[in-house]
Amino acid sequence: MEDTVQVIAISNPIKLIGKVFTGSYSGASAYVTAVQNELTSAQISFIPYKICGIYYDNPEVTPADEQRSFQGVVTEGNTDLSETSLTAIDMLGTFLYTRVTGDPMQAIMKGYGDLFAYIHARQTKLKSNAGYQILTFSEGLVTTEIYMEISED
Repeated sequence: MEDTVQVIAISNPIKLIGKVFTGSYSGASAYVTAVQNELTSAQISFIPYKICGIYYDNPEVTPADEQRSFQGVVTEGNTDLSETSLTAIDMLGTFLYTRVTGDPMQAIMKGYGDLFAYIHARQTKLKSNAGYQILTFSEGLVTTEIYMEISED
């Protein structure tokens, strides 16, 4: 239901570290593992059990081998990434937001369904079609948070 969607302003940035991968979104967990391994090798700390993905393409339109996404982890504070192939993204701005707990695939489907129902009902203009996802694993449960940035125009 679209009533699970909120408009939130993020003024204290959510810090993401990762890199852009091209390939099927179904490979996201392997991409995240590659980022985690690189951070561990460089002795850079990150929040355990909290991962992120930014999905740039519509998987119903873009072929799997051409799908672009930023995959990585959530961290606190500024991090020197100069010795890595990774980049940092500060999530700042006004976003549509929803949060769903349960099986990640079902949660993602429900979350995006709620977001698109909200967007359609309120004619909300987005900055881009990119969906930011943050998954937190805790006590056997997965909480999926989905953000879509609202255009300031």
